[in-house]
Amino acid sequence: MKYIVVLAAAFQLCIYSAAAQKKTEHNTYTWVSINSNIFLNKHWFIMADVHARENNFFASNSFIFGRAGIGYQVDSKLSFAAGYGNLLLSPSTAGWVTKADEHRIYQQIQLSSEYKKI
Repeated sequence: MKYIVVLAAAFQLCIYSAAAQKKTEHNTYTWVSINSNIFLNKHWFIMADVHARENNFFASNSFIFGRAGIGYQVDSKLSFAAGYGNLLLSPSTAGWVTKADEHRIYQQIQLSSEYKKI
C-alpha cells in the first residue's frame, strides 16, 4: 500500500511539472507622467496630473490617465485632496478598436514622514 501512495504522489508531481511550463512574454513600455500642485494660499492647492503609457517605445498607445482636484494642506506633513479622474484604455487584443473610457472620483490622504538612520 505504501508503494501505491508513493507512486501516486510521483505521478501527480510529474503531471503538475508538465502543466507548470511557463510561457515568457517580453514587452517594452514607456511611461511619461506630469504631476503638479499649484498653491492658492498657505493651505489650499489645485492638483493635476497626466500619465501616458505607450507600448514598444511609443509604437502604440496603452492608456492615458488624467486627474484634477483640490487639496488642503494641514501642515508640512499632512494633506487631503479630492477630485475627478479619467482613464482612456486602448485595447490589447489584435483587431479590436474600441477604447475603454473610465470615469473616477477620487480622494487621497497624504502623510509624509522622515526616515532616520538606525
